[in-house]
Amino acid sequence: MRSLFKNVHLENSEIEFNKIAKVLFTNYELVINQNKYNLTEIEFYYFNTKIHKDVYTHLHCMQLEFNKFYVHEKSANRGGIDLTFGDGNNFGGILIRGIQRQSDNTIISGPAKVRGEITKTLFELNELKDDEKFYKIYNEPHEILQEKINSSNMEFKPNNKDVKDLKIIATKRIGLREKILCDADKFLNRKYRFKIET
Repeated sequence: MRSLFKNVHLENSEIEFNKIAKVLFTNYELVINQNKYNLTEIEFYYFNTKIHKDVYTHLHCMQLEFNKFYVHEKSANRGGIDLTFGDGNNFGGILIRGIQRQSDNTIISGPAKVRGEITKTLFELNELKDDEKFYKIYNEPHEILQEKINSSNMEFKPNNKDVKDLKIIATKRIGLREKILCDADKFLNRKYRFKIET
């Protein structure tokens, strides 16, 4: 997977996001405890002090790492999980906004709902009707889930599917608030959200 991200830290990050999104949608699947999911929606966040100062990136230390899962430090009804693509100096995260369960084709949409599905699968729960109740069991839920992800069999793996006619739409990211920071306005409406048209 590392070769997929080899050019993202160069000058044309935005062009690379389009290429990476297409490859992730068509050639990879998320596997959690033998359960397989297709990606349906993702958002890119990337901060490079020289060429791409996207202040909407969390700048969390995990986003400096490559090919890890970073759990946002938010309550159960907000936040999500990123696939990281940092290089030790630059911060990168792909927010997983939507997935499709392969076993029954159910689509899980929204970062908190995706995190709920991942939690349910990792902890082998029958259902997760109320994320908030589940997360209140722990004082620091993101750390518990982060630890479980790090010690589990959760990863993106190449798939063998033939998906030639997949239509991918690029649009602006959802839920960002205007920030009064240098360069913030440059990134507020960038088309860094990618989703499969159904």
